[in-house]
Amino acid sequence: MITQFLCRLTRPLPQPPKMRRQIMIERKFTLPKLAGNLYVTDLDGTLLNTEGKLSTSAIKRLNFLLPRMNITFATAREYAAAMPPLAQLDINLPLVVANGAFIYDPETGSPIEACYHSQATLIYLDALFRQCYPLTPHVHTRIANRDIVIFYPESLSDGGKYYADHAQNPERFRLLPGPVAKAKLDNLYAGDVYCINLIDSYSVLLPIYEELKNKSELFILFQQELYRPEWWLAVYPATAHKGLALNKLKNLIPGIKRVITFGDTDNDLPLLTASDYGIAVANASDVLKTKANLVIGANYEEAVINYLWHEYLTNYPD
Repeated sequence: MITQFLCRLTRPLPQPPKMRRQIMIERKFTLPKLAGNLYVTDLDGTLLNTEGKLSTSAIKRLNFLLPRMNITFATAREYAAAMPPLAQLDINLPLVVANGAFIYDPETGSPIEACYHSQATLIYLDALFRQCYPLTPHVHTRIANRDIVIFYPESLSDGGKYYADHAQNPERFRLLPGPVAKAKLDNLYAGDVYCINLIDSYSVLLPIYEELKNKSELFILFQQELYRPEWWLAVYPATAHKGLALNKLKNLIPGIKRVITFGDTDNDLPLLTASDYGIAVANASDVLKTKANLVIGANYEEAVINYLWHEYLTNYPD
């Protein structure tokens, strides 16, 4: 485990060009019974409990509300990781995954809209990581219409090893042989790359974050993992955040007049900012609570579902 690694740039790096944005299909979704409000909730730390799951009662209540209210989800999880805790829900609206890199159609299980890093951006990031980080990044990419995570298992941090050992759907992993120092660009960054993630300690990742945080073509998430001590530095295209994804989502669903959002961490700030009414759970970060219009109970109290239930009983009685 590396305890300290300072980034020292030894040569100029190419600047990242404009990101690539791809619209997959054009499809308009019809509203369920009650139109007007759209409710969008984050998953981990917000809707899900401390085990990253939904209780039996939560599933029952949500399945009652889903055909009656406009409810969907916006998560940093990829689609394959987001669906297990939602598997028993009758989802009928598009959902935002991978922090906004994708909007998925729940009926087909395919992306409606996606954005990816350009090849020049990947060259820039690869050069930076080779100078500033001796271990493997986790490269999240789409190959042959599948989400794949590429990395070198011989060059993992302790946090990276935990992720590899405990991730849902490990069949997504493409493990490359040898040390990451011998990585070839076309192997590590194969396919259409939408996120590059580094998992390590705060002190190790901070210099890289400082180098990347002001790049206009990137959206950076730098935060502690919710269930672990490690920090994650996730590098997305600038268009891949929940706020922009919410604006795209509204264009897919006609008749929306008001958007209410729920979140817990700083990566939910764009989501709350882009909505008409932002709600933080009690366990949210101080920054998010300050920006929210309302603070409700904690995720482990099923506060989001309680709020939705109250909204239904108050505004939409049968």
